[in-house]
Amino acid sequence: MKRKGYDKNIIQIWEEKGKRVPFVVQRWSWADNGCLIVYKVEVKKYPYGNCFGVFVRNGVIAKYQLYNKDLISCAGCYQWKHLDEPLEVIKEILKKARPNKSELSSEHA
Repeated sequence: MKRKGYDKNIIQIWEEKGKRVPFVVQRWSWADNGCLIVYKVEVKKYPYGNCFGVFVRNGVIAKYQLYNKDLISCAGCYQWKHLDEPLEVIKEILKKARPNKSELSSEHA
């Protein structure tokens, strides 16, 4: 059974957040300690496109990535919810995960 509040896709959440990255999302079927930090959004035809991020469990990047080259599968599914996390915390986790990515804290429209 789908949990309450998990009714948007990642691109809709990105738009609601002012088209700014990074931000944190969680899928309805995941445990409360797992989430994704989305750091790049490419809109193809709103509200669909490609989203890129890293999987975090218990505040640290997972030992393995569930997604090929950080591409988030099911980003267009209406099963996501935004999680409020301090931007400083998000950026610090991303810096450890992807130290050479210049796009991690920039805006993408």
